[in-house]
Amino acid sequence: MTSSSSTSPFRLTLLKVSEVLTEKNVQDLAFLCEDISPARRELITTARELFAALQGHDLLNERKVNVLIDWLDELRLLKASNLLKNYRKTHLTGHVKAQETCFIHEDLPLKYFCVSCDSKICPDCAFKSHNRDADCDVISLNEMSNEVSQRREKLMKELEMLKTGIASTEQLWEGKKEHLARCRENIS
Repeated sequence: MTSSSSTSPFRLTLLKVSEVLTEKNVQDLAFLCEDISPARRELITTARELFAALQGHDLLNERKVNVLIDWLDELRLLKASNLLKNYRKTHLTGHVKAQETCFIHEDLPLKYFCVSCDSKICPDCAFKSHNRDADCDVISLNEMSNEVSQRREKLMKELEMLKTGIASTEQLWEGKKEHLARCRENIS
């Protein structure tokens, strides 16, 4: 953990926001984020976990506080909303970090993408909570474009195979119906 003298105003603001949010508030906020899978939403109980999930979905960083402000306003959590609005008013004209960092492992950069959880993660998260034991599929952010193209091709091939299988099954079904109809005609 970093000392408060080296902690960014954004992180200090999020810390203040987390202090005014109850566990129920956090769960209500997580529910509003459709980008987070329902199973993962249920596991979010602290503001820190929520902020990490939002950051992983590129919905929260030093420049993007509006989504969270809108949700706080929607839930009438005005004290927390006002903290972020004050941050936005006083700090958004300043400099932006060149690289996003993890909310859980504060100063580690986001270098990986968990395909399974659909979120950006740091090396520690990749090693600890998004590993093979958790059935997570992690790739480097640098490899993401190539990986997405390969997965798209694979899915397109699978889709074509399924279409072929469906067409074949439909032909077989039509043949069986025709055979059944002829059998009925022969009986009567």
